[in-house]
Amino acid sequence: MTSHKHVRCVTGSCFFHLPRFCQIRKHVNHQVMKQSMHAFVINRLDYCNGIQAGLPTSLLGQLQRAQNAATRLVLGLQPCDYIKPALFKLNLLPVHLRIQYKLCLLMHSITAHCCQSYISDVVRTTAASSRREGLRSSTDTYSYTAPPTFTMFGVRAFSVADPTAWNSLPSGHSSYIRN
Repeated sequence: MTSHKHVRCVTGSCFFHLPRFCQIRKHVNHQVMKQSMHAFVINRLDYCNGIQAGLPTSLLGQLQRAQNAATRLVLGLQPCDYIKPALFKLNLLPVHLRIQYKLCLLMHSITAHCCQSYISDVVRTTAASSRREGLRSSTDTYSYTAPPTFTMFGVRAFSVADPTAWNSLPSGHSSYIRN
């Protein structure tokens, strides 16, 4: 139950399209290249990337290389050029931060009661935990508890990865949520 095959398929699909973009780059403008890159590469990297939470750095690195290659192609950069300013110029987050963003976005929809009940039933607020009665954390309705896990697959589970990502946000993030 590893994600090697999934990552290989995603990166293979991304690298399949990049040579075709090289062929058309001189015939289209920058905006068309940027939109095409988003449509054919970034969407593949983002599709169901919540399941990639907790993947080893080696697998996330493969996905990051696909994103970096697409960014270099759109901006016409050399392989030795520094990539972070280029990602910033295209308004792209690195892959591991895109995964965290997706997890936090899903937790935001749970907190704002904008999702299906079967999703929100999987996570529990800190206030709902019976072990926290009388503690200050029991009044925090925007903090979530993650069940204890003993395996790496357990850390990657939705009920653990999403509350962990949400709780890692800086304090005050809950002030933006209104029911």
